[in-house]
Amino acid sequence: MGGGNVKEQTLQRTKVVLYSEAIFSLEIFFAPIMIAFYLNYIGLSFGEMSLLFSISMISGWILEIPSGAFSDWFGRKKAFLLGKFIYLIGMLSLFIVKDFEYLIIVSIILSVGLSIGSGNLPSIVYENLDSVGVEKEVFFRISSQANSFAFLSAAIASIVGGYLGSVDLRIPLAIDCIFIILTILISYIFVEEKSQSYLLKSNAEFNFKMVFMDIFKIMKDGFLLAIKNQKLIFIFLVSALSFSVLRTGFNFYQPIFEEFSVNLEIFGIVLAVFNVIAAAISHFTGKIPKKFIQNQSLIIFSGLLLILSGILAYWNFGFVMFIGIAFTLHQVIRGFINPYISYAVNEEIPKGSKNRATVLSFDFLMRSLFGTFIMTLSGMISGTFGILKGFSIISIFGGIIILSIYITFKSMSKRKQLKESPIVVDSH
Repeated sequence: MGGGNVKEQTLQRTKVVLYSEAIFSLEIFFAPIMIAFYLNYIGLSFGEMSLLFSISMISGWILEIPSGAFSDWFGRKKAFLLGKFIYLIGMLSLFIVKDFEYLIIVSIILSVGLSIGSGNLPSIVYENLDSVGVEKEVFFRISSQANSFAFLSAAIASIVGGYLGSVDLRIPLAIDCIFIILTILISYIFVEEKSQSYLLKSNAEFNFKMVFMDIFKIMKDGFLLAIKNQKLIFIFLVSALSFSVLRTGFNFYQPIFEEFSVNLEIFGIVLAVFNVIAAAISHFTGKIPKKFIQNQSLIIFSGLLLILSGILAYWNFGFVMFIGIAFTLHQVIRGFINPYISYAVNEEIPKGSKNRATVLSFDFLMRSLFGTFIMTLSGMISGTFGILKGFSIISIFGGIIILSIYITFKSMSKRKQLKESPIVVDSH
């Protein structure tokens, strides 16, 4: 009876935390008016704003792995809350800081907060559910439902945030700061970390040399765990490619729709509809059979959808409807890929591993690196072939590469199984 109660309590706490994080996600109201805020309220030039975003992205690369190791050392709940608090300081600074030099510091503060916070919540939740005997697929289903709430919330915020920004560009920023405070309180109350941090396990006297050596060891162990696991490398590659193609594809939506005379007002509504579609897919993904999750069919599906999306965009016959369907296929992938990747990565990390957040940081790092490369490449492709063909090329080749990686991984796995299987000698 007691075990059942503990399991149910853990499930309820998990849902409260994940669902609140999804609904009140970072910059949910600020994101739709972010560009206008930097250009019009702060008064940056487009070049200064682009440089600021680049500095923030580079800072994220540098900090991603060390911050993951720090989380494993310091304690994932404490690191998660600390990351949110640092991010809140950065967001509040945007109300008063307007000098470009100080904005660079603010962007680095935001990167520090984001890096320290990333990867901790999935690590905590996965281990908590596993420790009370909850099936691993439940993590995937709850994550899918949370993802669905996030898309619905983003759909509403994209419209409301735009309206509030037209009244005063600071209002969406203020609401997001309140949301961060709210999620800090919810996480403080409901997040339980069952695994002990490296800091608490070590009884040695505290000194900075010890801290550095401990964090370096966690980074090294996490790196070795990642590169020695063939399946983890495969998942990281699929994650990085799918994220990069989807994120780069998003940059094409507005320019392509503009070529078909779709104005900004209608485009805002279309984006809201896209988020609703992604939310619906994410909701139903959480209900798919267990076998479909485990046999990596979702990876094949994502590769095929990307190829089909590129084909529809290329051969659109002048119909904006075909373009809309092509973009919709991207939303379908958005709906299921993140919960699946989070589930697949966590499943491969040994139970009770003190390097879980560090390993997850490798996933985020690869996403950032691939994302930057593909975005840069897409600019060159579009400059040569045009916006529409650029989207088609990125989608088609992204899908082909994902399927090629899948086939290669399966082939390598079969060869490995044949080598490890015992050789039966016929005595006759």
